[in-house]
Amino acid sequence: MKLSLYPAAGIVAGLTASATLTLATAPSADMTVQLQAPDGNAALPASVKIPAGATSAAVTVTGVRAGVEDVTAVPGDPGYETAFARVQVAGAALLKLVAISGDHQLPVASGALPDPIVVRLTDANNLAYAGARIVATPSAGGSVATAAAITDAHGQAAFRWTPGPATASQLQLALDGLPAVSLTLTSGSAAPVVTAVVNAASFAGGVAAGGLQTVTGVNFAGGQTATAGYPWPTALGGVQVLLNGAAVPVFYVSDTQINFYVPPDAPQGTGVLTVVTPSGTQATAAVNVTPFEPGIFSGAVLHAGTAISAVTTPVTAGDYIEIYCTGLGLTHAVGGLQETVIAPVVFIGAVPVTPVYSGLTPGLAGLYQVDVQVPAGVAPGIESLLMSVSGAHSNQISIAVQ
Repeated sequence: MKLSLYPAAGIVAGLTASATLTLATAPSADMTVQLQAPDGNAALPASVKIPAGATSAAVTVTGVRAGVEDVTAVPGDPGYETAFARVQVAGAALLKLVAISGDHQLPVASGALPDPIVVRLTDANNLAYAGARIVATPSAGGSVATAAAITDAHGQAAFRWTPGPATASQLQLALDGLPAVSLTLTSGSAAPVVTAVVNAASFAGGVAAGGLQTVTGVNFAGGQTATAGYPWPTALGGVQVLLNGAAVPVFYVSDTQINFYVPPDAPQGTGVLTVVTPSGTQATAAVNVTPFEPGIFSGAVLHAGTAISAVTTPVTAGDYIEIYCTGLGLTHAVGGLQETVIAPVVFIGAVPVTPVYSGLTPGLAGLYQVDVQVPAGVAPGIESLLMSVSGAHSNQISIAVQ
């Protein structure tokens, strides 16, 4: 005997979902199955009957409070095995709405957008949550065919949206009763769109706690460009970047690019990044925050103590070089400096080198400095330089060696 919520895998606290008891062989007589949920995080009926000749029965499961419930199903016939299942009951802090399809469509002359808006209610573990009511609120002049939809067994809900006449229209979707679980979708020629969230040094995909990041797209800043000195503000030129709803420091904005800093205590794992434009319109993107995402800035490998590039002016064995980068993770205070908790390994050609210093550049957040001595045995000519920390690798930079 098996007990499963499949294809859903969790329940929202306060809502119900359907589980299924299945048997490999049908009982010859009606069989009662006792259901036990001892932790109190989910509620089930005390028992369910599987009729003679049937191989399954539906069970209603109600989420009581956030947590994990270990459910036991004990068959009345000892010829069948006891079934066990673990049910995730999620509160608002664990849940998120993600767009599956239909975002960023261009409106037609009249009527609804060509494709439906499809969203999914899920969590950091990518579990699906069925039976949740999603409420839709269009911006001025817009409408939806149905103001609310219930997530199906895959956690998905669909809406037909007719945007308003503005060049940038929005559709706000939120979990009924839990408005913090929300998603904003956009449509129109002036609507902001996020195309990528990348490491500000390497432009590789990924987000690191404590790192400098870049978000690219269109229609971010209302045609303006602005920069800020350190310490960086959380709003620049009317533009904000939110990570899981919390504003993060921003130091450059334009219509197509924003540079920002992720605090080192940012929650790791999957999350949502939101760009808020000066007009209040929003664009979102799913991100995954990791502890390390090393990236070396272009042209930022220098002869130590100088502004001379090691890319254009050759180094020799025994020289010290400074590598300016981001995404090296947590730091701690050592002798007045903030050194990385885990030092990267630097590779010059195929030769691994241990840094003599790895930490934040004094007086700045997110910008790391790694100092190494060029080892003997590196072949003369143009050599590659990259770094690795805890299995995460940086982009490759070329330096000149003589």
